[in-house]
Amino acid sequence: MSNFTLPKTPFCFNEKNKYKLFEYPKFSNNKFWKIKKKYKNEKYKVLFISGPARHGNHLLLSLLDGNKGIPHIPGEDDSLRTFFSHVNKNQSKTINKIKTKNKKFILNLSCQNYKDKKNFGFNKWKKLAAVKKIHIPYWSGVQPKNQGSLFDYRGFLPNLDYTRFEKSLIKKKFNSFFDFWYGYMSSYNKLCVLNKKKKLNYNYFWFGSGLRRELFYILNQTQNIIILTPIRNFPEFYNSYCLPRYGKISYKKSILTDGWEHWKHKVVDYLILKKKYPKNVYIIKYEDMINKPKITIKKILKILKLKFNCQNLTPTLFDEPIIGNSSDLRNISIGKIYNTVSKFNKKYIPKDYRKILYEIDKVKL
Repeated sequence: MSNFTLPKTPFCFNEKNKYKLFEYPKFSNNKFWKIKKKYKNEKYKVLFISGPARHGNHLLLSLLDGNKGIPHIPGEDDSLRTFFSHVNKNQSKTINKIKTKNKKFILNLSCQNYKDKKNFGFNKWKKLAAVKKIHIPYWSGVQPKNQGSLFDYRGFLPNLDYTRFEKSLIKKKFNSFFDFWYGYMSSYNKLCVLNKKKKLNYNYFWFGSGLRRELFYILNQTQNIIILTPIRNFPEFYNSYCLPRYGKISYKKSILTDGWEHWKHKVVDYLILKKKYPKNVYIIKYEDMINKPKITIKKILKILKLKFNCQNLTPTLFDEPIIGNSSDLRNISIGKIYNTVSKFNKKYIPKDYRKILYEIDKVKL
């Protein structure tokens, strides 16, 4: 099979129309964006889960949750994505809000909501900590377009220590982006009281889907980071993408084009990241996590220099078995890895798909 040629410029560097807000920023304040030498020390190494949305990011998080060397985190935090979007809207005002520790602004970064043209989000962890009973009928697998969800996993309400998180965060000083990010991650760990009992190999752990522009910037400043990137075959992705957005699996040309561009643009950008930073980015096929979880998780933990235990084969959050966040409402098994058989009509497979799949298979774990 002839190779697919990766473009020289990532898609996220030249977004079109409604996606312009998610483009790689034009950085203008060099002092704020430049990393300090101390953050390149090994103790500041970051473990980062980020693949395209609907590609198995939540599954991977739930399988690593039970490992003793990694902090418990409560789910996906959108602070990086919404922060960079604010930078694209008004860079100087955004940097000033970080430096002056605008508490409301910083805490509202945690969950995206791009229907709110001013804030782009809301304080996810405060709202989630106040919930006594799950009453919202959607979770991250079926959330509305361009909106975040309080609940990362179906039917699961994590026990959060929000007060401890906020108190820790407001004590910190943010003179640069990395002051802010590392400070936020340090406080983020305090959302789960179980972390007090953990002897951690990684003090910093971040999870966010689709963060291509953010990773191009971070990796340009430091390679003190390991990125685990799940990638899912297009037919399975398309089913998961279509159901919450359109309510059905449709092969209407506009919908198929929308789904294909989401898959192709994000997957190709992560492949560019892998090519440029091969020792930092690790591609994991979603299908491997489903069909041979033990082998796959062992490979991941070997890279991370962590020990495998059987709990890493059970999807958990805060050590509690979970259902997951599938868009398929039939998947309701607690603590189980489940597979959804694709019913995608093969005649609609896009032209470049098999060539890109070949490139994925060349670099996967």
